[in-house]
Amino acid sequence: MPKQLLQSQKMEAIGALAGGIAHDFNNILTSIMNSAELALMDVEPDTDAGKDLERVIRAASRGKRLVQQIMAFSRPSQEGFQPTDLAEHVRDTVNLLKPSLKRNITVNAKVTAEPACVMVDPRQIYRVLMNLCT
Repeated sequence: MPKQLLQSQKMEAIGALAGGIAHDFNNILTSIMNSAELALMDVEPDTDAGKDLERVIRAASRGKRLVQQIMAFSRPSQEGFQPTDLAEHVRDTVNLLKPSLKRNITVNAKVTAEPACVMVDPRQIYRVLMNLCT
């Protein structure tokens, strides 16, 4: 029994540490998103710079969702299931992953142009998609 108690205490400490780091990282991502959104107001959206800034905002937004997943391990989730556009999640995940994949890896995602709403925890569905692609 003492070994199980020690393991439980270790896991609790790791969860608290992860929650603290996730909170700090979330603040950094918020700063990145805010700066990119402000910069986007100074450029035309259809320019290369505008598209790059939009990509930064989307990536930071996904990063914030990942941070929420980490925080879910340190405290129970209150968000739960909600209507989520699965098609949008798949498109965004594939677009985010493609630049970082090795050249010999190809991702072919055939996603409907119309919303594909499902009742899920959006943080978990993103995690599943990331795991499938990496």
